[in-house]
Amino acid sequence: MKIKATSRPALLGFAIAVACACGSQQAQAVCAILSSSVSPLSISTGTYSPPNAPSPQSLTITVSGTYLAALGDLAGGCAIAVAFNRSSLPASMALTSGGSASMPYTLQSASSGGNSLLYTGSGLPAQSNSLLLNFPASTLSIASFSVSGTVWALAQPIDPQQAGSYLDNLTVRVFSSTLAGILQGQVSSQTFTVTGQVAKSCTIGGLFHPAADTATIPVTAGGQVVTAVINKSYANAVCNTPSSLQLTSQNGGVTTASTAAGLQNFINYSASASFSGASASVDTATNPATGVQESGSPASTSGSLPSGTLSVSIVPQLNSKTLVAGPYADTLTITISPQ
Repeated sequence: MKIKATSRPALLGFAIAVACACGSQQAQAVCAILSSSVSPLSISTGTYSPPNAPSPQSLTITVSGTYLAALGDLAGGCAIAVAFNRSSLPASMALTSGGSASMPYTLQSASSGGNSLLYTGSGLPAQSNSLLLNFPASTLSIASFSVSGTVWALAQPIDPQQAGSYLDNLTVRVFSSTLAGILQGQVSSQTFTVTGQVAKSCTIGGLFHPAADTATIPVTAGGQVVTAVINKSYANAVCNTPSSLQLTSQNGGVTTASTAAGLQNFINYSASASFSGASASVDTATNPATGVQESGSPASTSGSLPSGTLSVSIVPQLNSKTLVAGPYADTLTITISPQ
């Protein structure tokens, strides 16, 4: 009796030890991923066109390889995890034409927010920084697999973000994983490329076409043009590439449709503008014809990111004859154009 009483607990303890060992092995090695590769190996953040906010760009990646389901899987499938490794964070792309400009970006698991799929270091990424992909697996089998998932790339430009093409190289890594998302070991790594494009842009006050301003040229009761300088300024003019400044008079002067013999139906003026090292002008008196468009020569800005205040001066010119009665108008356009 003493022998039986002693042996039963020993046998029971041994049986528990064997069950725990099998259960542990099943959780860790239900599926062994033998090989894997990712395709495609590049993603674009798209073209960022200031001042519009960038939008996330999607990429469907496919992971293919082989697996060994040595012990089978009670849930009927296997799992892998995909993450993107970089030497440092936050991630940024470099301007391919050279220089110091860079554009931040992120790779994420959803179009709106989601988890970042970027990580640093040589170890395993956090579960939250990986994309978990499941695929069906037959028990006691060695077979091929192919599974797809979506990665979202989002440019995070600064203001202003220099125009041009951007690129970054990082590493996409595939890990074996439990179905619960517990990463186990790295299976493969490949070079992965992120690209982006920034369109050339100039804005004034954050707008491509701000609302038109107005200026009034005074005329005395005796019909003489007052030639005092009219000054205007417009803050927060920004370009993300070298640009040109040009002035254009729509009518070749401030004109009226009315005419009368011996009277003048136009007011000539000169206008000048300056912005980020560029000075441009137009003088409507250089062309005696009126009612036709007149443009001055374009002037180039300085620096790779022109910015500052756009300053404009309008100088009315004295009329040589009495002005005909009526409303006078012209449209002076100051254009800042990316080169």
